[in-house]
Amino acid sequence: MLSRAVIAAILAALVSVSYADSSYVGKITKVHTGPTGNLAFIVLDQDQNGRPECANYPQYNYVFDISTDGGKATLSLALTAYTTGAEVYVGGSQSCNLWTGAEDLKWIRLQ
Repeated sequence: MLSRAVIAAILAALVSVSYADSSYVGKITKVHTGPTGNLAFIVLDQDQNGRPECANYPQYNYVFDISTDGGKATLSLALTAYTTGAEVYVGGSQSCNLWTGAEDLKWIRLQ
C-alpha cells in the first residue's frame, strides 16, 4: 500500500504538469488595444520562459479579448499594474489563437 507521502508527491507532480503553461513574474511596460478593436496586448519587461513557438512577434507578448466582462477586468488589472509599476504574475495558454505571434493570456495576478 502506498504511504500518504508517496500519494501526496504523485498528486503534486500531476498538478504541476497540468499547469504547464508559460508563466512570468515582472512588470508590464506597454498596454495597447487594437488593431481590431476587441483585443488588448501587453508587453513585459523581459523575455518569458516556456512560451510557445507561435509567440514570435516581438511587439506583443500576450493578447486577450476585451469584448467580454473577463477581458475588461483583465484590462483594468493590466492598466493598474502598468500605471503603478506593480509586478504581475502572468500565465499564457501555450497558443496563439487570438493574434498570430502573440500568446493568448490565460491569467494575470498582481504581486
